[in-house]
Amino acid sequence: MNGLLGGFYGGCDYQFGNWVVGVEGDWSQMNKSGQSFLVNGGIAGVPLVVGVSPGGVPLVANPAQQFQTTEHWLATARGRLGYAVDKWLFFVSGGGAWARLESNFFNLQTLTAFNGNLQNDTRSGWTVGGGFDYAITSASLMPGWSLRVEYLYVNIPSYTTFTPGNGPGTGSGFTYTGLSTGKLTNNIVRVGLSYKFGNYAAAYR
Repeated sequence: MNGLLGGFYGGCDYQFGNWVVGVEGDWSQMNKSGQSFLVNGGIAGVPLVVGVSPGGVPLVANPAQQFQTTEHWLATARGRLGYAVDKWLFFVSGGGAWARLESNFFNLQTLTAFNGNLQNDTRSGWTVGGGFDYAITSASLMPGWSLRVEYLYVNIPSYTTFTPGNGPGTGSGFTYTGLSTGKLTNNIVRVGLSYKFGNYAAAYR
């Protein structure tokens, strides 16, 4: 999966000496997606039975059966620890992460019938990262503003989708249930602009 994201963040910091501690939350809208399918009926030519039709016939995965995962938004809540040098603040952060995921299955095997599943889930995981803030105090029109460059690693553990009672099956014929996925990871590099309110709208010291 790959794509772009955009959103907002906010939090509160406390500085003592050169050290800075704080808490922060963010929310990002995105539209990343990825697809997969199995070739030649499974691994090493061995058919992979992934379900049973209403008539009791085993269902074998093949290239006509495609799976897609789309990540619609991502939110994190993190603690932050930093060290300030003049206008620079170098920091690390970590905490919880939540992602809104859409899972799709398409059976394109025939032109006369379409089978599929669709389910949306909010999944939780964890995140760690780091970066720096730079106080833009030399710009007379931007007192209190700072620029941020940050990297985040996000891990959403493996989960089960297409669970009964969640998300409708579409089309005709069979639908998949209880499909296990691998973990979902994000490697995010982002640039942000921050404003410090009140007495804290000043350069790091």
